[in-house]
Order: sequence, then C-alpha cells, then structure tokens
Amino acid sequence: MSHRAGGRATGAMERSIPSTQDFQFIGGSLALDFVNTVGNRLGQARDYFATPRDVVRWAAMPNCLPHLGLVRIRRGDMASIGSRREYLYELFLPFAKGTKPNVSRMLAALNLDIRQLWSKKTLRHTDGRVRWVFDGSAAEQLAHAIVSDAADLLSSGRCALIRQCQDDSCGWLYLDRSREKNRRWCSMRDCGNRAKARRFYAQHHGKGAA
Repeated sequence: MSHRAGGRATGAMERSIPSTQDFQFIGGSLALDFVNTVGNRLGQARDYFATPRDVVRWAAMPNCLPHLGLVRIRRGDMASIGSRREYLYELFLPFAKGTKPNVSRMLAALNLDIRQLWSKKTLRHTDGRVRWVFDGSAAEQLAHAIVSDAADLLSSGRCALIRQCQDDSCGWLYLDRSREKNRRWCSMRDCGNRAKARRFYAQHHGKGAA
C-alpha cells in the first residue's frame, strides 16, 4: 500500500507518484512491515524513514512496538537500519516470487544480526521472577525485535505465505492468509482500487486493461 488511489482516471495516473501516506501495517509480520517502510519500491521509491524521528514514530505506533516507549534513534543508527531493511527484503523476496532462495548467502546477514543482538540478552532475577533483560541501546532493542520476528517467520514455515503486491510500482510484501491463497494486493483499498481504476479507464478509452 505504497500509494493512494486517486479520484481522477487519467493516463498519467497509472505511473503517477501519489501523496505520501502515514505508516501502514499490512504485512502480517513486524519484519515485513519494517521492510514496507519503503514506498513505491519498484518505481520511484520513497523512504518513509527519512529521519530518526520517523523511525521513533513508527516504532511507537499501536500496531508496532508501543511497549518500547519512545525509543531514541540517533542519526548514526540510520545506516544500519537501512541496510537491515534491504537485506531482509532480499531475503524474503524469493519466497514471495516462488523462486529458490540462495539460503546460505541470504541468511548470513540475518545470522550475524542474531549473534550480535541476542548476545545482549541476559537472565536476571527481579521482583521474585527470572526475566530476560536486553542490555543494549534503543536502536539495538528495536533491531532485536525485528530480527527475532524475521527469524521466527522463516523458521516457523510462515515464509511460504509471503507474497508481493502485484501493483507495478508498489513492491510491498505481506502474508497471504486468504482462504484460497490468492490475495493479489497489499490492500484492496489502495493498490486494488488503483487496479480497478486502470481497468475502468482502459475499458472506456479503448485501451487494453493494465
């Protein structure tokens, strides 16, 4: 859902760049929603994490990680956040396309993150209970949550449900939990409606349907 369906049906609308929307959570997985913070990935891509403040706001949203509170993200954290997002996209994409992934190469970056981030977890006895405690920065705590979700997505077999929105520009990933496993769009309210508008325009202006 990287763009909004417009009210006008013009030839230019098919490839136009719509107004930026707020963060959306349609992936069915924290790791996929993290990857989907790039809008129009297959067209003129827009990074929704333009500043550290954007990352903080994303993490604090109700569908994300509100229990972390307002995490502190520094500008120096942005490079690792961006690289993590891209290697996860490359890791998930073959499952979405139904192609055979190069597992060894593609898991290397994830395994490195797992080793580095999980080493910061320790067990402590507090308030009469033994609890996991994460001893790291806010950026590392956020990364740990995302990486853990990605690892669970892969190891649970749910990765077989990953699909990519069929809009030409969108590129967002999601888990297809539909009964027939035939979901085509990140959202019918957005890319699905855009496809309907293109078909309607084509049918009434003598062009082939998009």
